[in-house]
Amino acid sequence: IIGDWAADNPIDIIIPLLIFGVPIFDMLTTTVNRIADKKAQSLVGLLEYRGRDHFHYTLSYIGLGNKGAVLFIYLMCVLLGLNALLLARSSWDLMSAGIILCINVLFFLLISLLIIVSHKKERGKDLQ
Repeated sequence: IIGDWAADNPIDIIIPLLIFGVPIFDMLTTTVNRIADKKAQSLVGLLEYRGRDHFHYTLSYIGLGNKGAVLFIYLMCVLLGLNALLLARSSWDLMSAGIILCINVLFFLLISLLIIVSHKKERGKDLQ
């Protein structure tokens, strides 16, 4: 990404993180889940592992289906993009930037909770 994101304000470095929030979130949650479930024992194993544990699969498993999962991810991208615009257009006020960031953190925490609950339900089905 070429730009002067943090030239005037270090808070601006968060703008590309918001724009790429969905792929970053998917990568982090998938990696953490694979390490926690011991599906990969090394970095090479982690990179080579293929499975249906990515975010869009989880959304499909919880009942959204394929189209619903795609629409949900589109909605997430739009909301994150709007928040990035708000952050970029804010008057460099630390309070408004903090509120925008808290909203996004809460948003991802709620989605993480959704993934954890669906993951536990899936494990329970495997045990039965």
